[in-house]
Amino acid sequence: MSSPPSPISISNESIRLAIKNIATFGDTDVFPYPLEKLWFYDELDIVSGILTKFRDKGINLFNEFPVFSTTELYNTGYAGHRPATQIDPLWNALFLSAVIEIAPLIEQKRLSSNQVFSYRFQPSFDTGKLFADTGWADFQKTSLMLASKYGYVASVDISDFYQRVYHHRLENVLRTDCSCNGTIVKFIDRFLSSINSEKSFGLPVGGPASRILAEALLIRTDRLLFTSGIPFIRFVDDYYLFGNSENELRASILKLNKLLLDNEGLSLNRNKTKLLSSKEHLEQSAFSTVDRNESPQEKNRRSFLSLRLRYDPYSDTADDDYEAIHKSIEDHDVLAIFENEIRKSRIDRFSATQSINAVKFMNPQDQSAMISAIALNLDTLSEVFPTVANTFRKVSQDISQDAKTVFYEKVRDMVAKRSPLIAASGTFAYAIRILADDPCPDADIALASVFFNYDEATPILQRDVLFSMTRRKSTFWLSNLRNKMSSVSNPWVRRAMFAASYELRDEGEHWRKAEKGRLEEHDKLLLDWLGKKHNGNNWELPI
Repeated sequence: MSSPPSPISISNESIRLAIKNIATFGDTDVFPYPLEKLWFYDELDIVSGILTKFRDKGINLFNEFPVFSTTELYNTGYAGHRPATQIDPLWNALFLSAVIEIAPLIEQKRLSSNQVFSYRFQPSFDTGKLFADTGWADFQKTSLMLASKYGYVASVDISDFYQRVYHHRLENVLRTDCSCNGTIVKFIDRFLSSINSEKSFGLPVGGPASRILAEALLIRTDRLLFTSGIPFIRFVDDYYLFGNSENELRASILKLNKLLLDNEGLSLNRNKTKLLSSKEHLEQSAFSTVDRNESPQEKNRRSFLSLRLRYDPYSDTADDDYEAIHKSIEDHDVLAIFENEIRKSRIDRFSATQSINAVKFMNPQDQSAMISAIALNLDTLSEVFPTVANTFRKVSQDISQDAKTVFYEKVRDMVAKRSPLIAASGTFAYAIRILADDPCPDADIALASVFFNYDEATPILQRDVLFSMTRRKSTFWLSNLRNKMSSVSNPWVRRAMFAASYELRDEGEHWRKAEKGRLEEHDKLLLDWLGKKHNGNNWELPI
């Protein structure tokens, strides 16, 4: 008789930190947050117990509780789309736990933080944060400093980086370069194959676990480039190379391309490769303080784009930080910057995102003006629609009724007409959640049609329609749907229906009792949490 498989060597501390991180910051920055994020926040100990049992099953877990995930398209760039994967929250938390366990070993092997700026592992259980605050702005500012020392700058980008990560090469880096525990490496490899239809390449986009693993994969390339004497800095898949002549930089680009191809099977995106003089780089960067012959409007825009709008509500200095950002935004005419941006045939993504994020730090009058302008130009903003949706929901209680009405009407129309501008499921889900708070009865019609009639309605869309109908208290529709749910096997849609059933009171209680016997133990615990939230208060499903 064969011995049982070894437990996965993940500590309880890593499990708890993973749960805390997801509860605080969400599972991904691509999709709307799942219901389980709130459960994780309220019942860390219970969820930790579930994941501990999962961990102790070792590799057998994949047979007992198959990984559930879905890969959907989301908007990116001008009329472009990319695939992203949303993973069952419990599996995602276990995956993140495993990566957190080996993250210190990965961090030790990376080049210094003044050369590689992306996702430096610096965990804090108090806040749930995993990474240091260094990021894109520091990367850009360092590029300006180095440009002033050299004559030329090359900006290069790895082509389809996450989609082309080869699992066996990643496994070799983790085992050989980082000396990671074998049970964890085996678990990660099996997990990645499971969510990629048994293909041996690809990392799920948008979550912290993949970000750490992506950094691990580039350790070899970074070190080889460093030892070759080429001056460079990197943020995720973006490199800046520096040199004193165009030919020197061409040789450096060739060297990097060859290192990526030979070591990782990757290559540079030739369409995004730029070679500039240092003077051009200094003049073009939004982070540059170099004097240039600019109009007041151009100076206003460049100064605004250099602002750091990162705000941590859990910081000890949260109030002061908010006021500082609020004051810095008041010094700029953000509405004028935004309106100039949307007049272009193709918006600058960074400029649009910065303008939309700034709305959260404005006074209500300015927020209303910005939301109205955004609503009138949603067709132009499809590639940043998730940012638009999140910002609107954050400020909707503070803005004028007129601004809300205009925004709801536009989104409702886009959903009802299946606007191709937001039709990719990963983007469409955000529009569905906006309609959860739309007071117009026509929103019920738009949402119901998505659930039943949308082209191959995906689990994410069906789940989010259920969430939105629940929040709208559309009990007539939920009651009619209840009898059709017994045949639904998708765990996300079923969990959403269980959440919805509490709005049906006695009818919902009878249905839950009939269905509870079919549930896995962890789903029963989630159901218990939902029951506690509903008992004795007017709790609304927050989505």
